Amino acid sequence: MTSDDRHSLAEVARLTVAGRIPVPPIVRLFGAEIVSCADGRAELTMTVSERFYNAMGILHGGVFCDFADIAMGFALASRITDASTFVTLHLQSSYLRPIRSGTLRAFATVVHHSKTIALVECELVDEDDRPTARLLSTCLIKAPGTTT
Repeated sequence: MTSDDRHSLAEVARLTVAGRIPVPPIVRLFGAEIVSCADGRAELTMTVSERFYNAMGILHGGVFCDFADIAMGFALASRITDASTFVTLHLQSSYLRPIRSGTLRAFATVVHHSKTIALVECELVDEDDRPTARLLSTCLIKAPGTTT
């Protein structure tokens, strides 16, 4: 998801959810669906399959992180109404329950958003609404034209 001179990240997120522009490649890789994205919140789903397993036959922890990072990115993007962009500075994850199959859902919420820093949280739940992981991301908001 990138902004350009014509669209803010919030507009890009809105157009993506509406199916008017393609989802980012990482979303396609995970086979994820964007259920909703607006006002600092996002909900995504993905189907867990063995292609995402670790050696123990459960969903790999990195997949939890990537999937949550995608959801948190959409939640934050929905709040960025100018030409700014953002990068993740810190990602903290707590794994609560293994998952082998079914639908994994991500609920991401912007907790704090200032001119330079954002804090976004995400809860991942299985298809029985049981928590599987909880993640927290600190993001740097980059003003238009900033390269670092």
